[in-house]
Amino acid sequence: MRKLMILVFLLPLNCLAQQPNPLNNPNLPGYQNPTQQRLQSQMKTQQQQQQNTLNQQIQNQNLQQQQQLNREIGTNTQRVIQSQPGMIKEPASNHDTETFNSKP
Repeated sequence: MRKLMILVFLLPLNCLAQQPNPLNNPNLPGYQNPTQQRLQSQMKTQQQQQQNTLNQQIQNQNLQQQQQLNREIGTNTQRVIQSQPGMIKEPASNHDTETFNSKP
C-alpha cells in the first residue's frame, strides 16, 4: 500500500519531466548533431558576408567604369565640338598662346 501511495505521488511528477525533442532524435532520418548544425550556420553566415562583399566590390567597379566612360564621352564630345568649322580653337602647345578662329 505504501508503494502504491508513492507511485501515485510520483506519477504527476513524471508528466512534468522534459519530453525528448522529436526533431533532434538520432534515430530519425535527417538528424544532425548540434555541432554540425552550428558549423553549418557559421558557414552560411560567412558565405553571406562574402557574397555581400563581392556585391559591393562589383558595384564599386561598375561605378568606376561608368565614371571613366562619362569622362571619355565628355572628352570626345569636346573634341568633336572643337573640330567643327566656325569654332574657336585653343592652341595645342603652350608656346603659342594666340587663339584663332577656324572659319573659312
